[in-house]
This record gives sequence, C-alpha cells and structure tokens, in this order.
Amino acid sequence: MEKKSVLEFVRQMRESCARDGANNVIVSPALWEKIARTLEGLCAPACAEWLDPAWELPTGDGAVLAVVWGRVGNVEYHGAVELACYFEDEDVWALWRDPNREIRVSHWMPIPELPTVKEGEK
Repeated sequence: MEKKSVLEFVRQMRESCARDGANNVIVSPALWEKIARTLEGLCAPACAEWLDPAWELPTGDGAVLAVVWGRVGNVEYHGAVELACYFEDEDVWALWRDPNREIRVSHWMPIPELPTVKEGEK
C-alpha cells in the first residue's frame, strides 16, 4: 500500500466528519467502522495470514510460503518456513527446489509482493 493512498483516504474521511461548536472533529461509530474496514482492505495483501491446508489449498502452479515438516534427503524439517508447491492432481506438497520429494505442510500463505525499491535507495 502506498503512503499517498493512505493520506488521500485520511483526508477524505476528515472532510466527511462533523464538527462541534469548538470545531473539534466528531467521528461517529459508523464512520470509525468504515475507516477500519477500508484500512483493512488497503493493507490486506501486506497483512496476509497463514492458512490451514485442511481448510484452504492454493490454486495454480505457483510457489507459496509454507511451514514444512518431514525429511528431504539428509535434512529434517521441523516447522521451517520454505517455498513449497501443492500438486492438486496428486494431493501432494513438495519443496519448490525439490518437487520429487513429498513433505507435510501445517500452514501456508501466498508469497507477499516484493517492496518497490527506487533507484539509488539500496
């Protein structure tokens, strides 16, 4: 979410507020609810939550972040966060870097968008 979008939203909300005799802003409960819902929607991609695969599985062929359990080769995973993929046709989870080895996944989430870095801000 860009800072400019948040500032524009806050300015719009300020203009829609009532004022009392001392020019203090009065915010109704309904307006507070609208502000909360809108801000939640603006930050939703950045505020992704971990999903339980028993309730929801990823769609498509892309990688997701996953909390993985199991053994792959000589490595034992105990709740490690790794890139993983889910093969719907086989109902199997695998590490992204080694799709031939099955793993168990307790939770997953879409990979968040990368932050934008302007030239010279490294």
